[in-house]
Amino acid sequence: MLAAQIATVEDVAVKIDGKMSSVVVKRIDGHVTIMRDQNKDVTINPKYAKTSRACPPFCIQPMQVALGVITVGELELLEFAKAGGKIIDGRTIDWHLEGIIPSAINIPYTESSVVL
Repeated sequence: MLAAQIATVEDVAVKIDGKMSSVVVKRIDGHVTIMRDQNKDVTINPKYAKTSRACPPFCIQPMQVALGVITVGELELLEFAKAGGKIIDGRTIDWHLEGIIPSAINIPYTESSVVL
């Protein structure tokens, strides 16, 4: 649901955390508001709820993927995006198109020749 469809963002029932109702991030084509879906009947796509998938490729990953790489959670990522930080979405294009991260730049991990 878009923020424009809600009287005031602060009035939403389902917030990101106890205080934050939404985050507005800048994109090349304007701004986008990130917020929770307000429809309490919505459920997760069964594709993402599977628990019995073969490893590899569906293996659990370490919290720190490599020395010097900082692992952050959802709230830290939203604060970073709100501050104008650049987010790289390393998923392959098919996964990226399933659910785009607003303002993220998609550089699939399979394209190892990409230099930032």
